[in-house]
Amino acid sequence: MKRVSIIIVTYNDEAYIERTIRSAAEQATSQIHVEVIVVDNASTDATVDRIKDLQTSIELQLVTNKQNPGGPSAARNAALKSANGEFVVFLDGDDYLLPHALTKHFILRRHQPDAVVTYTDCFTETDGDILTRRRLSLDWTPPSGDMFEHLLRRNCIAIHTAVVPTAVARKNLFRTDINQAEDYDFWLRISKAGNAFAYLDEPLAVYNRQSDSLSQPSLATLTIVRNVLQGYGEPLSPQGLINWRAHMRDLTISMMEYQISTGNLKAARALLTEAESYGRLGKRYVVVRAGYSVSPALGDWLARLLYRRV
Repeated sequence: MKRVSIIIVTYNDEAYIERTIRSAAEQATSQIHVEVIVVDNASTDATVDRIKDLQTSIELQLVTNKQNPGGPSAARNAALKSANGEFVVFLDGDDYLLPHALTKHFILRRHQPDAVVTYTDCFTETDGDILTRRRLSLDWTPPSGDMFEHLLRRNCIAIHTAVVPTAVARKNLFRTDINQAEDYDFWLRISKAGNAFAYLDEPLAVYNRQSDSLSQPSLATLTIVRNVLQGYGEPLSPQGLINWRAHMRDLTISMMEYQISTGNLKAARALLTEAESYGRLGKRYVVVRAGYSVSPALGDWLARLLYRRV
């Protein structure tokens, strides 16, 4: 019998929380025992009432926080302390698992017994409309095995698609000093410790992305991700260093483009110089740099022309 704790962190998810909880509870089989732990981060809507209504038919633990800590990390860490499962799954209050997801994870484990973490593809749902496949990088198949070097280049693991040994998760608790990219840092630490991963090329979860979050990442988000990645810059293997520098370059370029779009060209110039320090840039960047070599005014004009966001 496999024992799995599914930890759901929710905030103002009254429209979705029943679906999320049911998708977790329905993973139970004769071979898989499921423990559902729901942590509410001080919701101001009817989320808690919805959860209490479900407690009459579904066995679950409900923890209510009086204050919202500003992200899921503290809630996940607290729930991990009371989790009884051998394995753990993390869900947000508006995401959900597809039928038989856990069964397929454990079949994958039988075929790849060295894997510590298993993860899958997922679907994206926007305002109730399914479903686009959300492989985090569409031009390649996410890898299995030693993932650290790959994760230095990009995060290809959505948190709600993974099954993690509870002991491993407790050893690598989520950072509480950041409210974004905490999952990326979580995977980097687990993979850096030498834990093997196994990937199943099948969507087994659904990520609910609200329409008001479809815009480009904010400068704050880009900065947090870059700061997380910066902490893993050394020591690295030759390939790891190549991947790290390429990802740092891409994040810095995205920050530069954001600054251009808001008219902060002084900051954009500094970020362009920093991006160059991580490796070769594309043709557009060379044109902008050539413009700055002639005059700041020409460089600024080219930057606005080439990177204006519509």
